[in-house]
Amino acid sequence: MKITTNVLDLFAIVSDATVFATKVPDNPRISGAALERHNGLLLSIATDRFRFGVSSAPAGFDGPDDWHIWIPYDEIKQLHATVKGYGSARARATMPVTITDQNGTVTFELPGQTVSFEAQQSTLPDWRELFARTNPTGSTATFNPGYLKDFGRITPRGEGTRAIVTVGAGTTPTRVEIGDYFMGLLMPVNPDGITPLYSRLMGGTQ
Repeated sequence: MKITTNVLDLFAIVSDATVFATKVPDNPRISGAALERHNGLLLSIATDRFRFGVSSAPAGFDGPDDWHIWIPYDEIKQLHATVKGYGSARARATMPVTITDQNGTVTFELPGQTVSFEAQQSTLPDWRELFARTNPTGSTATFNPGYLKDFGRITPRGEGTRAIVTVGAGTTPTRVEIGDYFMGLLMPVNPDGITPLYSRLMGGTQ
């Protein structure tokens, strides 16, 4: 397998994987991230059992359609640190990356250096099956993801410590309740007209 992309896109999917992957080394089944091909997209898939993230980037492929590998967390973290050192986002976008998988050795050919890992078979649950359990016909809303993190800064008080999210459809705000003493609204924004990633991945289109 040969994959071509750029440093900016590789950094994005590796960085996203480090957010969602479990850092607990005694759970090797999910301590790491899977990389796989989906049509013209390179995916990173990671979970810590409580959250599940699938990140994608456009890429060129010369190899099998069902390519997928598993990289343990320490090696994903090493790759993340390496790619992070390539300057600004604008500079990274112009830097080519070639990824090859030969006889179980995955090599990332970056500008001026290479990083190699021994690939393993992914042991993650089937992400398509998990996402298919969500309700694709339920209410959806479009909002600025940067505002989500502000709700994570709320200190839960009282007996309840979890967040309850009631999604508003269309122009209706989404309600967020945290603990027994806080509730807030997340205001929607206008959709940008792009087909949601869920539809593209689950429907087999790009």
